[in-house]
Amino acid sequence: MRIEYISKELPPNYSTPSLASPLVSRQNLEREYKGKRYTLVGISEKTYALGPRIWLAVRTFAKTLFSLFFALFSKTIRDDWKACWNGKSTIIIYSTSSYLFNKILAEQGNAEAQFNLGFMYAKGLGVAYSAMKAVEYYRRAAEQEHLAAQYHLGYMYEWGRGVPLSYEEAAKYYRQAAEKGYVKAQFKLGSMYEWGRGVPDSDDEAVKYYRQAAEKGYAKAQYHLGCMYEWGQGVPRSDEEAVKYYRQAAEKGYAKAQFSLGLMYTWGRGVTQAVKEGVKYYRRAAKQGHIAAQCWLGYSYAKGQGVRQSDEKAVKYYRRAAKQRDAEAQVSLGCMYKEGRGVPQSDEKAVRYYRKAAEKMNAAALFNLGCMYEEGRGVPQSDEKAADWYRRAAKQGYPEAQCNLDRMYEKGKEIL
Repeated sequence: MRIEYISKELPPNYSTPSLASPLVSRQNLEREYKGKRYTLVGISEKTYALGPRIWLAVRTFAKTLFSLFFALFSKTIRDDWKACWNGKSTIIIYSTSSYLFNKILAEQGNAEAQFNLGFMYAKGLGVAYSAMKAVEYYRRAAEQEHLAAQYHLGYMYEWGRGVPLSYEEAAKYYRQAAEKGYVKAQFKLGSMYEWGRGVPDSDDEAVKYYRQAAEKGYAKAQYHLGCMYEWGQGVPRSDEEAVKYYRQAAEKGYAKAQFSLGLMYTWGRGVTQAVKEGVKYYRRAAKQGHIAAQCWLGYSYAKGQGVRQSDEKAVKYYRRAAKQRDAEAQVSLGCMYKEGRGVPQSDEKAVRYYRKAAEKMNAAALFNLGCMYEEGRGVPQSDEKAADWYRRAAKQGYPEAQCNLDRMYEKGKEIL
């Protein structure tokens, strides 16, 4: 069921909306008539024209009775009507009622209804989740050149949902939609070329499709095109062009672009160096849960770079990233506990966070654990265990770990 509120002047001879909900009272209709808003209730993405169409009114009345009958047994449909009654803003609700009408239209060959059913099955909206049924309806719509269906069918093949995983089939359907200008498919096809999945590895082709999508304002494509310029993949390397595309995506709220733009400001690449400006973009990305942005914002507060120094705020952002299992943040948070900065000093908690990061083979965490064992802080002192952690860090190229190992050997400590 689609519940849509449209703002426009009503026709002078307007009496009742041809698809108006019967739950809208006469008083509300009069108020709507004097204002600019009236209500349409439809069954699919199509919005019906207003006018004295008796057959539409009859059809709507029958549909309404049908939905009300099922509402006696379906909480979902009751919620649909409640949303209409409460006058919420424009929403699309996939419910059992949506399924019934889309099913009828789909069996009549309506591509939009077939796509809607595929989407409902793929997301478990109003029906039991079924990737196989989603693929079935996406395929039927895709065969009628429904662009969104072609894109979603490609996605199902890319991730092996309801069909055997096949990058070749994924690229095939992405291409079908991309060639007709479907922006998400253009971006996906660019990604397939960048990574050589289902198509030959080609940065030039990747840039081509990223650019097509970026020119239509697609934030993900703008970000990836910025990355291609930053690293000189498929285009001459240009920090200025990278900043240009990062900014376009960042202004649309894309967190990855906000973070990358923040780095460019921090390093002074493609723009005049401005650490405060970098922090501004880290903050925007961090609010969206971007892990690296949270780490950098924590680091900025810890060092007082671009912001007033604050150990408490540094801990706040390190903790947010650490909760998302980021190893760098876990190490940084461990250091704050070890030094008692922004939190009560606790060797035990420092060891806990070092260990979490060490489980991800983070070299700094491995080294720090070695230090804690050698000094007996937060754990029983053990030269043998200290050496073991140092060795692990040294194998990952951490120079301080190798230095500590050499020192322990020189002092003749008994280590294996």
